[in-house]
Amino acid sequence: MELTKTCQHKNDVLDDHAGVYICVDCGLVLDNYYVGSVMEEEQDNTFPKTSSLWHAQASDLLDKINAPMCFVPHVLNHFDQNFSRKNSQNLFLSIYNVLNNHQFPITLSDIANLTGCLKNKITNGSGMMVNGSASKESLVEKYCGYLGIDFKTMSVIKERACKVRSGHSPTTVVASLIYLVSKEKHLKITLKQVCEIASIKPISVNRFTKYVNSQR
Repeated sequence: MELTKTCQHKNDVLDDHAGVYICVDCGLVLDNYYVGSVMEEEQDNTFPKTSSLWHAQASDLLDKINAPMCFVPHVLNHFDQNFSRKNSQNLFLSIYNVLNNHQFPITLSDIANLTGCLKNKITNGSGMMVNGSASKESLVEKYCGYLGIDFKTMSVIKERACKVRSGHSPTTVVASLIYLVSKEKHLKITLKQVCEIASIKPISVNRFTKYVNSQR
């Protein structure tokens, strides 16, 4: 700690991967290579807004999702404006909200599976509501595409999904209706297949089915 305070930072190297300059003598992060702003570590392990560390993490996850890199600035802007505390969970939540706001369907389960971060960890304590408008229509198209469901059947599922007004998540609604409609049309699609694609548990589908039956 004393070395950091007295170090003159005369010897630095560029970490290409992180996009920052680091002092060789004391290890302090001196400068942000990508955006050129001075960046110092804080004791609570938070970082300045739109630092290259968050830029790199957002870019990496978007790449895994196969989302266009043009979303990165939107994600970082959302991250800056909505979260005073900078951590990975809040960044993941920004990615979730931004992509769904731009009609690019992604679920919290998708992000959790890719990052290894539990869904409740992503939303817990964020002080922000998760955008529940992950377009049901987009999710129907996404899951039906994976399952090879024809356009006519997909249209039926879309119509039913848009009429649902319940507290169930869009993912649960869409996955459950895909399963129910598939059963009605005698398609060879199992509950296990639907749950695996939507990353939900069979009990979620069972609960939604009970809800649908109670509304009749």
